[in-house]
Amino acid sequence: GRWTDALDQFDAATQAQLTYSEAWREKGIVENRLAQKQNTPLNTNPAPGKTSLRRAVEPNGDDFDAQAALGGVLRRAGRFEEALKAYASSTAISGGHPYPLLNELKLRAITRGRLDINGPQKLALARAARVRELQVKEDPPYDKPWSFFDLAEIRLYQGRPEEFIELAEKGVEHSEENSQIKTFLSTLELLHPAAAELPGLTKGRALLKSYLDA
Repeated sequence: GRWTDALDQFDAATQAQLTYSEAWREKGIVENRLAQKQNTPLNTNPAPGKTSLRRAVEPNGDDFDAQAALGGVLRRAGRFEEALKAYASSTAISGGHPYPLLNELKLRAITRGRLDINGPQKLALARAARVRELQVKEDPPYDKPWSFFDLAEIRLYQGRPEEFIELAEKGVEHSEENSQIKTFLSTLELLHPAAAELPGLTKGRALLKSYLDA
């Protein structure tokens, strides 16, 4: 959590080796996180962290983490079409990793005004669900609360609203700070244009908000 010190180290690493893509990736992530913590604008041009993440992607196009992180920076900057491209690239490179896949679907909803889940994406969702199902059953659950939140979102897309709400509540129970709940809620807001296609979305959002308002 010592973000400024971390940035100093990543700065040093990128200066020592200009093609060190992993260091550029982490530097970009920290730059954006610092901007969030300092409440500075995230929609500047370039957005905080974007330049470093571009440097990470250029020499190493196979780094799906860098592509996904770039998507997050662009999403928070409100540049949804650019973010969608970055997430779609990350999903393809990773073979359907849950993080970029779920963000790609949300960005498609906000940019296209509807859900557009094709056959390969349905298969990728089923595979992602199996991974997250195992993780939430571990003791303690692995990657909490995100494993619960991701599985909840997958169930929402699969037309299982009761499970969506149940898993979202479990994610809340395993959250260590309100910012994690806020992050999940804010990403669900991107699905608003497709709310009619997603039974349970409105109720689930209201439930999450009630925990933050308590």
